[in-house]
Amino acid sequence: WGVAIVGSQSYVTNYNVAVANASLEDGRAAAAAVRSAFGVQVMALPHAADDFEVGCNLQASDDRDSPLVEDVLACVEGSLPAGATIKEGYVIGLAPADALRRGEEALAEEPGARYLYRRVLAPHFNPEMTPDAPEPGAPEGDIPGAGGV
Repeated sequence: WGVAIVGSQSYVTNYNVAVANASLEDGRAAAAAVRSAFGVQVMALPHAADDFEVGCNLQASDDRDSPLVEDVLACVEGSLPAGATIKEGYVIGLAPADALRRGEEALAEEPGARYLYRRVLAPHFNPEMTPDAPEPGAPEGDIPGAGGV
């Protein structure tokens, strides 16, 4: 027995920009520029003496998609003082386009999708369905419950 709770929220891309040769105050100014330009959660985190990281939660909203990491990087670069250098910009997890592409690829792999449905999902929703039995009324080769994918 168990309980499952399913919910959703707008997609969040976690994106960080590591910066060298600038102060934490410069980092806070860069974070404020990103926050103002894109309306996202962002903060500057200290590392070594003249290094910091701008950490961003690039969350989509009802009226806009997640900002592109390239645009955020350009905003950070444009707000830094002369002499500051970008060490790297990197995504934690997947950006929206990558997540969509990987999801589509996974669904396109028919044997994997069929296995997941027949071995894992179907028995929970239809206890009389054996793993190898087709769903009643489903054309052969169709993945039941997957919209014909």
